[in-house]
Amino acid sequence: MKASHQQQETLLELSQIDLQIRRNQLATQALVNGTEIETARAELMKLSEVLLNERNALDALEVELSRAAQDLTLVEERIAKDNQRLKQSSNQKDIQGIQHELVSLAKRKDTLEDAELELLERVEAQRAQVEGIASSRETAQKLLASIEDSQSAELAKLKSGAMLLSEERARALANLSAELA
Repeated sequence: MKASHQQQETLLELSQIDLQIRRNQLATQALVNGTEIETARAELMKLSEVLLNERNALDALEVELSRAAQDLTLVEERIAKDNQRLKQSSNQKDIQGIQHELVSLAKRKDTLEDAELELLERVEAQRAQVEGIASSRETAQKLLASIEDSQSAELAKLKSGAMLLSEERARALANLSAELA
C-alpha cells in the first residue's frame, strides 16, 4: 500500500509523538524512583531518632536534678530543725551531739549543692543540644516538604503533558486510514 505525502507526514508526526510519550514515561519513572526524596526522608528519620534519644537523656537529667533538689531541701530542713533543737537544749551531751550532726549535715549540704550545680550545667548543655537537633530536624522537615512539593508539581506537569500527547496521538491516528494506522 502506498501512503500519500500527507499520510507520510502524519506517520512521522506520530513517531515523534510516540517518542515524546516514551520520554515523558521515562521522566516520570525517574522522578518517582529518584533517591533525593528517600535520602531526605532517611535524614529526617535519623534526626527524629537522635532527637528522641537526646530528649530522653534530658528527661533523665531533669529527674536526677529534681531528686538532688529534694535531697538538698531535706538536709536544709534537718539543719533548721537541729538548730532549733540546739537553741532549746540545755544538756551539754545533747548539745555536742547536735553540733556534731550539724557539721555532718553541713558537709552533706555542700556535697549536694556541688552535685546540683553540676547537674544544672549538664541539664543546660543537654537542652542546648536538644534545641540544636530540633532545629536541624525542622530544617530537614522543611527540605523534605519542599522536595515533595517540587516532585508533585513536576509529576502533575508530566501527567498533563502525557494527556496532551495522548490526545495529539489520537488526532494523528484519526487522520490515517485504519489499514495504515
